[in-house]
Amino acid sequence: MGIDWVLVAELLVLGCASGFLAGLLGIGGMLLVPALTFLASVQGFATDAARSGGTW
Repeated sequence: MGIDWVLVAELLVLGCASGFLAGLLGIGGMLLVPALTFLASVQGFATDAARSGGTW
């Protein structure tokens, strides 16, 4: 199993965007949490597991 470079690029863009918005407006988490939930569901993870923070 190799590295999924598309996912790495998506996470880098998401991190840059949320960091910029957090520094500028203070709303980084408001963007980060829904976007990470969306990316996890697109990758095939169960959305309830993604929302619980990975706790089992």
